[in-house]
Amino acid sequence: MATAKKSSGSLPTKTEPPSAPPLRVLVADDHDIVHHGLKPLLLDHFDAVTFGAAKNTQETLDQCTAEDWSVVLLDITMPGRSGLDIL
Repeated sequence: MATAKKSSGSLPTKTEPPSAPPLRVLVADDHDIVHHGLKPLLLDHFDAVTFGAAKNTQETLDQCTAEDWSVVLLDITMPGRSGLDIL
């Protein structure tokens, strides 16, 4: 929400809130359509998004260990172990 500041003898001016850090999203799903569909959807709603991709549970675990993600979108039925096993 923008706030207004009153300056002496002039109209209030808007000050922008501090910018949020970029959203970091790991998409863990074995279907390409999910990866390709979520990226444009999230980019439409957030100014700065960094994406990671994992196609199975081992890749998901590796990515979660190597990086600090804001959000992990996790498919529960991936090849190998269940996505629920990761939780």
